[in-house]
Amino acid sequence: MVTRILTYTARVRRVRKECALLVPSCLTKNTIFVTLENSVMQAKKQINSSLEALKKVSESHTEYKSKLQEQNTKLDKMHEVLMQGIDEHSSKLVVKVKQSSTKLKSLVEDNVAKQKAKREEQIALVDKSEELKAEHVLYCQQALSFARDVEFIEMAKSLENKGKSLMEDLKVLDLQVHDVLLDTDAYENLEKSIGQISIHEADSWKPSYGYPSIQLTQSAVATPMSLHASRFRSL
Repeated sequence: MVTRILTYTARVRRVRKECALLVPSCLTKNTIFVTLENSVMQAKKQINSSLEALKKVSESHTEYKSKLQEQNTKLDKMHEVLMQGIDEHSSKLVVKVKQSSTKLKSLVEDNVAKQKAKREEQIALVDKSEELKAEHVLYCQQALSFARDVEFIEMAKSLENKGKSLMEDLKVLDLQVHDVLLDTDAYENLEKSIGQISIHEADSWKPSYGYPSIQLTQSAVATPMSLHASRFRSL
């Protein structure tokens, strides 16, 4: 800008010299100087107008920059809030899933333990029955080997009845395993729901900033002087 003004001043001086040589006797020097002063004033007015436009652009840029910085601050805060929200909700889901898992495992353990307890009870009864049978068999074998005939005849009936009672004593239960199935539908639905968790922009920001129109060219500044200079040359 300073270079243009210096160049313009040099042109004015050169034109003044040219005008002093080309002016006919009918025109006075005062008329020439008034014309030149008008050109200078017009050129200065154009420059001032351009400077004012540049000032407005700078102010607009400053305002625009400030707005973007505020938005960056808002974005940082939004980032922090969203991250905290994701962590909090995810933690709650993890706790709920863990609680559900613990509860389900407890139910499985109880169910299996009850079914096994029934079988352990039956196994114990069978073992006791076999123990009694073994004792009876041993007693019968001893009686067969060592009892005298009269004694054996006397105890034979009771041995036989005892044997029958041991065979009829144990009632074997036909136990069936009750299958326990895991309802995976809830897990699958939960997985789908988690997969559908997303974020979305509430409002899409669109810049509405407009740059002011600037008409600042070298030809625009030089036009007033160039017109007057050509006029003086034509006289």
